[in-house]
Amino acid sequence: ISFNENGTHDSVTAAAAAEGMGVGAGAGAGEHPQWYAKRNVHEKSLEDQASILSNWTLQYLSPLLKLGSIKVLELSDIGVPSEQDRASIAFTRMRQCWGAQCDKVAAVNARRKAAYDAKLEKLSYEKRSAVPPFVPSL
Repeated sequence: ISFNENGTHDSVTAAAAAEGMGVGAGAGAGEHPQWYAKRNVHEKSLEDQASILSNWTLQYLSPLLKLGSIKVLELSDIGVPSEQDRASIAFTRMRQCWGAQCDKVAAVNARRKAAYDAKLEKLSYEKRSAVPPFVPSL
């Protein structure tokens, strides 16, 4: 097995050039093969471009895996994150879920406090002082 000066196996470079992928045939470090460049991953992620079937089978990753088999992937090869993975969307969703969970806990605590108070009212004054205080759920 022999490797060229770029660290790429000669047969891989030759096969890529034969398929017109742009590797080893004048393509620079920042350039992408034509079949990958047309996917425009810097504006919309591969995941967002995928169909439902492609999402189910993770087939949208095939172009990235194919590019990775030709050259060492760089950060610029990956492109932008999916819309659903963006921090603003994830934060908004997390905040909604957190708010819903806090509302559920508040409702449970209100019911538990009402039951605690109802039982406490039935006790005599002497027995009330021996009952531990109400501790809400977290």
